[in-house]
Amino acid sequence: MLIFKLVNVGVHLANCYLIYKISNKKIFTLLYGLNPFVLIEGIACVHNDMFVALFLLMACYFIIKKKNLVISIIFLAMATAIKYFAIILLPFFIIYYFREEKPLKRLERCIQYGCLFLMVFAIPYLFYIRDGQVLSGLLIQQEKLAKSFYLIITEYFREPTLSVSTVNHFLLGAFTIIYFFTCVILLNQKKITFRGEMKKANYFIMAFLFLLITNFQPWYIIWLFPLIIWQSANNIRWIPQIALISEFANGVFLTYGEGWQNGIPFTFILFIGSLGMWIVNQKIKKNILIHQKIERRHYKAY
Repeated sequence: MLIFKLVNVGVHLANCYLIYKISNKKIFTLLYGLNPFVLIEGIACVHNDMFVALFLLMACYFIIKKKNLVISIIFLAMATAIKYFAIILLPFFIIYYFREEKPLKRLERCIQYGCLFLMVFAIPYLFYIRDGQVLSGLLIQQEKLAKSFYLIITEYFREPTLSVSTVNHFLLGAFTIIYFFTCVILLNQKKITFRGEMKKANYFIMAFLFLLITNFQPWYIIWLFPLIIWQSANNIRWIPQIALISEFANGVFLTYGEGWQNGIPFTFILFIGSLGMWIVNQKIKKNILIHQKIERRHYKAY
């Protein structure tokens, strides 16, 4: 176990370095590097989500700093091979890179580099794949319940009034439709910035994380940190806050035992805490705007 912790320490330091190289701001490095949530879940608990963050940061680094889409796609495929949510970013990366080209050409590029992505993604599976059972594992994972709001459905609603599969399929359908039309709009959008696209992508990752995953675990929130550089001030505050709330909720969960029933208090704490932080952040934003407005009036008066 010690060797794995040392490896994750190295990955953590690499992530800190990449965040600084990409953003050129120490605040983002400190926000990630000294975050108790990341230190506990990423290093102490040795979760492979640290490698997902590393590969996502490498993908961002190569597309922004090195202008190399091929290597960026390779790292994105490696991240997807570990946690398949990362595929959400693929069209945003490709369309951003070819933002100067016309919509039809962008679509051709998406198909072309999408094939490259699939080839790289498939390579690790070729060593041991024998049949379709490997892919069916994704469906089996999605059928598990852990620490998500779906536990509340199983506890307080009886089938066929409301079922986990019904809610999950409905949300998945809504997610797919919104994602599809977002990509279509992006194909035809004239002005495209990396910051703007990463904001959109992060909202899709949030939706996937909190609404689509039935077996949610607190360390999955690490997925949100690689894109924090390009988020609004509210999200920059909210992401570390929700990470710490999830850590507190997980502490309550572990105190009472690791049975799935204890995931319900975890879900309530996470939901109520996150909602409370969102309300606080909105008030902070409102106070800042009021303060700025007053300052502008004073400035005009002089």
